Amino acid sequence: MPWKQVTIERPYTEDALYELLREGAKGSASRYTHFDIVEWAGRYAQEISKLHPIPENLFRYWQVTDDMQVRWELHIASHYSINDMKRFSHVDILLPRQFFQQWLKLIEY
Repeated sequence: MPWKQVTIERPYTEDALYELLREGAKGSASRYTHFDIVEWAGRYAQEISKLHPIPENLFRYWQVTDDMQVRWELHIASHYSINDMKRFSHVDILLPRQFFQQWLKLIEY
């Protein structure tokens, strides 16, 4: 599926995070790029961070969204060279499905 970057317009809720993680776990069959999912997660993490201190019921969601951003950066840094990144776009990068499956387990209801 040829992807293009979009801004995911979803509310910043636990249900939306769950659905986006399920999408990401589909790999290349996802409706959204993994980059777009991680970007959405970053915005959600910022929203949660505004609630200081972070409420206990939201803490695990904040941890997952933070981990998503960190793993994205580490994945790129450890798998792609600067020359690789010049040849394609960040929207072409897929994270391992296992990452999404692990995150889903961490937030299961």
